[in-house]
Amino acid sequence: MRKSFKLTLSYSFWWLISLRSLRAPMGFSPVELCKKYLSELEYKKAVDASLSAAKRFPNSHKAHGCLGRVYIGLIEPQKALKVLKKSVKLAETKQEQFVSYNLLGTTYILLQDFDYALYNYQMALRIAKDMGDAQGEVESLTGIRTVYTLKGNEEKATEYHNEDLRRTPSEKDKSMILFGIAELHLNRQDYNSAEQYLQKALEVAREDFVA
Repeated sequence: MRKSFKLTLSYSFWWLISLRSLRAPMGFSPVELCKKYLSELEYKKAVDASLSAAKRFPNSHKAHGCLGRVYIGLIEPQKALKVLKKSVKLAETKQEQFVSYNLLGTTYILLQDFDYALYNYQMALRIAKDMGDAQGEVESLTGIRTVYTLKGNEEKATEYHNEDLRRTPSEKDKSMILFGIAELHLNRQDYNSAEQYLQKALEVAREDFVA
């Protein structure tokens, strides 16, 4: 029960991160409509738009990537897996590869196949480093530490929490990472450390709110 709750919580957190890369479009192409409806959590409309996009543009990475996001949002990982595997093959740029591998990581988390989830996040991290994409590195590190948390490897999870914290430029993101570290110490029954990290998280969150 506890592992199931952690899986749901981690998935929800990572899904919110993936939505941050979406932008409401100005045009009305099927791909743009898919992104628009997905950012608004209008899944029924997003399904129609994404299927239309994939049919109209069968060799489009963006069309299949958006359809994969829709299936993740609907928690239909088997469908997402099929579409996103194709999106990797259709990727023409490193950025497109990065997006596909990160989404595949999320998909494998839903399938509770944590080894493959870890592999895909590590692929995304390698690509982000090649591109010099600091925010992409943070997103991939977030996925990696989520996997280690779900696998119960708290030592590795803490290691990636700290690495994530070191690279994260956003104060809001830092507060979330600190909350995660506090939770890890709480699971170990190290209440003093948990309290310290919780206090740090609250301080960073408060400073970000005031700013």
